Amino acid sequence: MKSGSSPTANLVAIDPVDNFYQTCAFIPMSFALVTTVHEDGQTGIGPHALCFPFSVTKPYSMLLISRGNSGTAVNLRRTGKCALSYVPYDRERLQGIANMGYPGMALVDKLEANPYTLTDSPTPEHAQDPEFPKIIGEALQVFECTWVDKFSLQEHRDDFDRPYDSHFTLRIDRILVQDDLAPGIEKGEIFPNMPIFYGYRANRGFWFAHHEDPFSVPLPEVEGME
Repeated sequence: MKSGSSPTANLVAIDPVDNFYQTCAFIPMSFALVTTVHEDGQTGIGPHALCFPFSVTKPYSMLLISRGNSGTAVNLRRTGKCALSYVPYDRERLQGIANMGYPGMALVDKLEANPYTLTDSPTPEHAQDPEFPKIIGEALQVFECTWVDKFSLQEHRDDFDRPYDSHFTLRIDRILVQDDLAPGIEKGEIFPNMPIFYGYRANRGFWFAHHEDPFSVPLPEVEGME
């Protein structure tokens, strides 16, 4: 970007508060529908936006941040297993996602609000494992993961009532993708329309958006660059 003597817009400082990514900022995010197994053997679902790529070299992993007392966090600490399902944009289903995202919901209420189909994993060893959750049948992509608790990213590890105080490093055991998307995923030939999440704002609900077709910006011509 070109530098200049004056900015193009007037910037003012605002004080950060809890959940700054949605109360003090405009950060578009993806989100995962994280499935885990409850003590009674049923699969529960938790929508999570604070779920990011963590280790991009082997062992590949994701970082999940969750309330310490959420159903997802409680189940992960017990079983160490989860699946991250990423779904296509479907405005009619967004209300169901919002209905599943309210803290403290009972499992029966979440299952009633769920607008998707829960199905067994196509991975044989996962499908036969009672501690491995079902996945979202309509998902475009699923990461099947195991929690690796080898190091901590936080203090107060026993204080599970603190909001957003559980950090889980999730080793990616298998990446599943819809068969019609697989051939073009690395080449950038196919980009499915996926929902964008802008957080919970102004006590007015969960804010979503959708995107247009992605486009490519050419690399700069630099001699010797590979």
